[in-house]
Amino acid sequence: MPAKHFFASRPEEVGLDSAKVEELISRAEREVKEGLLPSAQVAIARNGKIAAMRTFGHAVQGGVDKPATNERDFFLHQGDHLVGAVDSHWRRQARRAKTRRRVHP
Repeated sequence: MPAKHFFASRPEEVGLDSAKVEELISRAEREVKEGLLPSAQVAIARNGKIAAMRTFGHAVQGGVDKPATNERDFFLHQGDHLVGAVDSHWRRQARRAKTRRRVHP
């Protein structure tokens, strides 16, 4: 886990909206609870400060399945793939939503 001085006291301290940060974190938590992912670690940073960090699920640590915690960092490439997958999914959903909107009354 990063040292405490790297953390912002709240997302607004680094120019982020708390509600939107919580929405992203809730999405990762929901995907773990629904079984889409075995675990997820979300860290959102801006301007050198971590605005939020949470970990969900279970991970194999030293050959043993244990609860995933903020104290154990995930490899960056794992998180990078998740972000790419979530971003891609949200973009697809946004395109679908646009095509469903009525243009004429």
